[in-house]
Amino acid sequence: MTKGSASVSLPASAAANGVNLFTAVYQGDANYTGATSNAVGVTTAQADFSLTVATPELSIAPGKSARAVLLFTPVNGFKGLVKLGTPAAGAASGVSAALGNASPAVTGPTTCPITLSVPGSLAPGLYPVTFTATAAGRVHTAQVLVAVRAADAGSHPPASTARPPR
Repeated sequence: MTKGSASVSLPASAAANGVNLFTAVYQGDANYTGATSNAVGVTTAQADFSLTVATPELSIAPGKSARAVLLFTPVNGFKGLVKLGTPAAGAASGVSAALGNASPAVTGPTTCPITLSVPGSLAPGLYPVTFTATAAGRVHTAQVLVAVRAADAGSHPPASTARPPR
């Protein structure tokens, strides 16, 4: 482009934290050949939060429940309410989740207890339960893997096959 200019505006939420590369592309027309600009790096550092699980795997017997903890960490000065969704993925298997707080206020490192319950009829196996947290246009997920063990697994010590000395 000679003696011309162009501009573009993007909402801040359209770019990820860190370096984002942008190029301009002109497709061309009957009078001018198409062209692509050099890449321009734009660094963004938006307020955000991270979501992790303190206990990523729990072993639960059928008919029982166990507690896990979701951990929220502010990034780049994030402060606000985070909305937690009840996990649909776990519900499909029958594992249910009760949230200690469906909208924790994150102003620093914050925890949220969750109780995962396994129905008595659920077969032994591994069942992923995914939690989704949203705030300020950001969406994050964290997963707890529920290992459903046989109802009596771990409740009895193994039988000894050793014989006393003679």
